[in-house]
Amino acid sequence: MMFRVFVLGLSLALLRPGAASATPSTCPKPTGAADALARLDRLESSKLAWGRGVQVTRDGQPVPAEACLLLRRGDLVETGANVTVVIQFAEGLVLLMPNTRVRIGSIWTYFGELFSFGRVKLQDRYVTAGAEGTSYVFRSDPQGTTVTVLQGHVRVTPEQEAIAAQRLESGQRVVVSPNATPSAAPNLTRISPAEVSEKLQSYQALTGYSAAELAFLEQGFTKLIGRPRNTASLLVQGSFSFGGGGAAMEIGASSLALAWSHRFPVPGAFQFGSRLQGGATFGRYRSPVTDEPTKRAEAANAGSARLPFQGAFAKLDAELGRNLGLWTFVGSLGLRGGWSHQPDVTDDGANAFVWGPALSARTEYALARGFQGLFEIELSVQKTPIAACPIDCNGPAVPLDSIWQAWLGFAIGVGVDL
Repeated sequence: MMFRVFVLGLSLALLRPGAASATPSTCPKPTGAADALARLDRLESSKLAWGRGVQVTRDGQPVPAEACLLLRRGDLVETGANVTVVIQFAEGLVLLMPNTRVRIGSIWTYFGELFSFGRVKLQDRYVTAGAEGTSYVFRSDPQGTTVTVLQGHVRVTPEQEAIAAQRLESGQRVVVSPNATPSAAPNLTRISPAEVSEKLQSYQALTGYSAAELAFLEQGFTKLIGRPRNTASLLVQGSFSFGGGGAAMEIGASSLALAWSHRFPVPGAFQFGSRLQGGATFGRYRSPVTDEPTKRAEAANAGSARLPFQGAFAKLDAELGRNLGLWTFVGSLGLRGGWSHQPDVTDDGANAFVWGPALSARTEYALARGFQGLFEIELSVQKTPIAACPIDCNGPAVPLDSIWQAWLGFAIGVGVDL
């Protein structure tokens, strides 16, 4: 994540709504290297901006707050009584008000008040506030966390997993108490449009950016879809075919699969991306041309006419999901293909390539932070290789022409955010 930090020395009198803004910094952008995620810069020449006014701590040691100082992941930035700090992320801006302490990386707040403009996520020990293209105020103190939305939408997720996440809109304010219980009603209130407008203008002025510059930055933040979400999953699947090719066939299959999905958040709590899945499959099917006497004989011999198969498969999907608190609903459309081996079939037909389109719907439930339980239903159509078992199944089965089969599958599993 690339971002830069600007420091603005202000007197308490300048922290009134409508205060004049300073000239934005001319510091070059940070390189984005692991040890140079941000730069610290002065907007005005003021002794209040250094020393006790703003402090930077790295690995437990103080670092002189000099113009364009490179900041690393894990650095602590703390403002004094008369200083505000602007942090520019690729996703937006964060304004640290006086007497605020945060950790660089994402913005982890120890105490204080922050104004977020864009798509920046803010956290403390009580909640995580994830923006969807917005302006909001985040205040953290021992009594809890207050989130006030001034523009757009914010998803507030309490650290107490039993308390449901909430999606706030402009003009809404929520207070999350550390002593809140799952049965307690959310402390949700509304503020007047006049107060929303006044607060928004006040905080925007303190960033040091003009209205035109903020509008330009907002366009860039809007085009930047947001932080991608990468999830690895382990799934156990079961599926069966329900006919095709003019033959009533009994086919069942089981699979063990690994999946990796890559989704970007987009406005409206939606997520768009792709998913790659692969695994091993095995199952049995009844030969479509076995006569009734042979079926009876086969049944007496433990059903040897149910010819086994095994193989491997891969599937690539395009996905669209919608997040609703602890639940995420995902639909996908893709192409499935793989290799099938039938050990009881003659050598010239034992191996075959199978493929076809697949449509699936998946539900993800947040079991814990970063972990999901998955349930998936998949409908697919694929070209399936089949073979005919000879009379009494006393020899290798004979391969037949592949037929198009419709399959219905179910899967359960677990996912881990990477």
